[in-house]
Amino acid sequence: MVRVLLFQLFESQRVVAIDEEPIELVSTSTAFLVATRRGAIHHYSAGVECVLLNRFHTINQVILSLHYSPSTDCVVTLEKDSDQSVIHVIRVYSNWRGVATVASDFDIQMNTEANNQIEYKPPTVQKLPLPSSIVCLAVCPSSGRIAAATKTAVTIWTPK
Repeated sequence: MVRVLLFQLFESQRVVAIDEEPIELVSTSTAFLVATRRGAIHHYSAGVECVLLNRFHTINQVILSLHYSPSTDCVVTLEKDSDQSVIHVIRVYSNWRGVATVASDFDIQMNTEANNQIEYKPPTVQKLPLPSSIVCLAVCPSSGRIAAATKTAVTIWTPK
Protein backbone atom coordinates (compact mmCIF):
# COMPACT_ATOMS: atom_id res chain seq x y z
CA MET A 1 0.00 0.00 0.00
CA VAL A 2 1.24 3.49 -0.81
CA ARG A 3 0.49 6.23 1.72
CA VAL A 4 0.46 9.90 0.85
CA LEU A 5 1.11 12.21 3.79
CA LEU A 6 -0.62 15.56 4.18
CA PHE A 7 1.65 18.59 4.49
CA GLN A 8 0.73 22.26 4.77
CA LEU A 9 1.73 22.80 1.13
CA PHE A 10 -0.84 20.28 -0.14
CA GLU A 11 -4.61 20.43 -0.07
CA SER A 12 -5.40 16.70 -0.12
CA GLN A 13 -4.03 13.17 -0.01
CA ARG A 14 -5.04 9.83 -1.50
CA VAL A 15 -4.12 6.30 -0.48
CA VAL A 16 -3.81 3.82 -3.35
CA ALA A 17 -3.90 0.14 -2.46
CA ILE A 18 -1.37 -1.91 -4.43
CA ASP A 19 -1.47 -5.70 -4.24
CA GLU A 20 2.33 -6.07 -4.60
CA GLU A 21 5.20 -4.32 -2.82
CA PRO A 22 6.17 -1.15 -4.73
CA ILE A 23 9.88 -0.54 -5.30
CA GLU A 24 9.93 2.37 -7.80
CA LEU A 25 7.55 5.18 -8.61
CA VAL A 26 7.50 7.78 -11.40
CA SER A 27 4.89 10.34 -12.35
CA THR A 28 3.66 11.74 -15.64
CA SER A 29 1.54 14.82 -16.15
CA THR A 30 -1.73 12.89 -15.71
CA ALA A 31 -0.73 9.54 -14.20
CA PHE A 32 1.86 7.63 -12.23
CA LEU A 33 3.67 4.33 -12.71
CA VAL A 34 4.57 1.89 -9.94
CA ALA A 35 7.13 -0.90 -10.36
CA THR A 36 6.64 -3.80 -7.99
CA ARG A 37 8.96 -6.38 -6.48
CA ARG A 38 7.44 -9.09 -8.72
CA GLY A 39 8.37 -7.25 -11.92
CA ALA A 40 5.01 -5.67 -12.72
CA ILE A 41 4.44 -2.08 -13.72
CA HIS A 42 1.07 -0.61 -12.71
CA HIS A 43 -0.25 2.48 -14.49
CA TYR A 44 -2.69 4.65 -12.48
CA SER A 45 -4.52 7.83 -13.34
CA ALA A 46 -3.56 10.75 -11.12
CA GLY A 47 -7.09 12.10 -10.96
CA VAL A 48 -9.47 12.17 -8.04
CA GLU A 49 -10.01 8.40 -8.10
CA CYS A 50 -6.47 7.08 -8.97
CA VAL A 51 -7.85 4.33 -11.21
CA LEU A 52 -5.66 1.45 -12.38
CA LEU A 53 -5.46 1.98 -16.14
CA ASN A 54 -3.10 -0.80 -17.12
CA ARG A 55 -0.49 -3.21 -15.85
CA PHE A 56 2.19 -5.26 -17.55
CA HIS A 57 5.11 -7.44 -16.54
CA THR A 58 8.71 -6.67 -17.36
CA ILE A 59 10.98 -9.24 -18.98
CA ASN A 60 12.79 -9.80 -15.69
CA GLN A 61 11.24 -9.54 -12.23
CA VAL A 62 14.17 -7.62 -10.77
CA ILE A 63 13.62 -3.94 -11.63
CA LEU A 64 16.42 -1.73 -10.37
CA SER A 65 15.09 1.61 -11.63
CA LEU A 66 12.07 2.91 -13.51
CA HIS A 67 11.87 5.93 -15.83
CA TYR A 68 9.29 7.45 -18.15
CA SER A 69 10.01 9.40 -21.35
CA PRO A 70 7.12 11.74 -22.16
CA SER A 71 8.60 12.72 -25.55
CA THR A 72 8.61 9.10 -26.77
CA ASP A 73 5.88 7.75 -24.44
CA CYS A 74 8.16 4.89 -23.40
CA VAL A 75 8.80 3.23 -20.07
CA VAL A 76 12.52 2.63 -19.50
CA THR A 77 13.79 0.16 -16.92
CA LEU A 78 17.12 -0.90 -15.55
CA GLU A 79 16.69 -4.64 -14.93
CA LYS A 80 18.79 -7.69 -14.27
CA ASP A 81 19.42 -9.51 -17.54
CA SER A 82 18.06 -12.71 -15.97
CA ASP A 83 17.08 -13.80 -12.47
CA GLN A 84 20.53 -15.22 -11.70
CA SER A 85 22.53 -12.65 -13.66
CA VAL A 86 24.76 -9.96 -12.21
CA ILE A 87 24.52 -8.05 -15.51
CA HIS A 88 22.14 -5.06 -15.56
CA VAL A 89 20.46 -4.10 -18.84
CA ILE A 90 18.20 -1.34 -20.14
CA ARG A 91 14.85 -2.27 -21.60
CA VAL A 92 12.55 0.18 -23.38
CA TYR A 93 8.84 -0.64 -23.33
CA SER A 94 6.80 1.07 -26.05
CA ASN A 95 3.09 0.63 -26.76
CA TRP A 96 2.89 -0.09 -23.05
CA ARG A 97 -0.47 1.56 -22.41
CA GLY A 98 -2.10 -1.66 -23.54
CA VAL A 99 -5.14 -2.18 -25.65
CA ALA A 100 -7.65 -4.34 -23.86
CA THR A 101 -8.49 -7.55 -25.66
CA VAL A 102 -12.21 -8.20 -25.79
CA ALA A 103 -13.60 -11.61 -24.94
CA SER A 104 -15.65 -13.21 -27.71
CA ASP A 105 -19.46 -13.20 -27.50
CA PHE A 106 -19.34 -16.97 -26.91
CA ASP A 107 -16.98 -16.53 -23.92
CA ILE A 108 -19.23 -13.84 -22.47
CA GLN A 109 -22.34 -16.05 -22.84
CA MET A 110 -20.61 -19.12 -21.36
CA ASN A 111 -18.79 -17.33 -18.55
CA THR A 112 -20.07 -14.06 -17.10
CA GLU A 113 -16.73 -13.56 -15.33
CA ALA A 114 -15.08 -12.93 -18.70
CA ASN A 115 -16.25 -9.30 -18.45
CA ASN A 116 -14.30 -8.88 -15.21
CA GLN A 117 -11.04 -10.31 -16.61
CA ILE A 118 -9.46 -7.62 -18.76
CA GLU A 119 -6.35 -8.76 -20.60
CA TYR A 120 -3.93 -6.38 -22.25
CA LYS A 121 -1.65 -6.82 -25.23
CA PRO A 122 1.97 -6.94 -24.07
CA PRO A 123 4.16 -3.92 -24.83
CA THR A 124 6.89 -3.86 -27.46
CA VAL A 125 10.26 -4.38 -25.74
CA GLN A 126 13.72 -3.38 -26.91
CA LYS A 127 16.91 -4.26 -25.03
CA LEU A 128 19.59 -1.62 -25.56
CA PRO A 129 22.97 -3.16 -26.41
CA LEU A 130 25.98 -2.49 -24.21
CA PRO A 131 29.22 -4.44 -23.81
CA SER A 132 29.06 -4.51 -20.01
CA SER A 133 26.71 -4.08 -17.06
CA ILE A 134 24.92 -0.76 -16.54
CA VAL A 135 25.72 1.13 -13.35
CA CYS A 136 23.07 3.85 -13.70
CA LEU A 137 20.85 5.51 -16.28
CA ALA A 138 18.94 8.71 -16.93
CA VAL A 139 16.18 9.65 -19.37
CA CYS A 140 15.74 13.19 -20.68
CA PRO A 141 12.04 14.13 -20.48
CA SER A 142 12.17 16.63 -23.37
CA SER A 143 14.39 14.86 -25.93
CA GLY A 144 13.83 11.22 -24.94
CA ARG A 145 17.58 10.57 -24.91
CA ILE A 146 18.69 7.71 -22.70
CA ALA A 147 22.10 7.96 -21.05
CA ALA A 148 23.64 4.89 -19.46
CA ALA A 149 26.86 4.54 -17.54
CA THR A 150 29.02 1.46 -17.28
CA LYS A 151 32.17 1.33 -15.17
CA THR A 152 34.23 2.85 -17.99
CA ALA A 153 31.94 4.81 -20.32
CA VAL A 154 28.68 6.67 -20.82
CA THR A 155 26.52 5.78 -23.83
CA ILE A 156 23.70 8.01 -25.10
CA TRP A 157 20.87 6.88 -27.36
CA THR A 158 18.79 9.42 -29.29
CA PRO A 159 15.30 8.36 -30.44
CA LYS A 160 14.19 8.74 -34.07
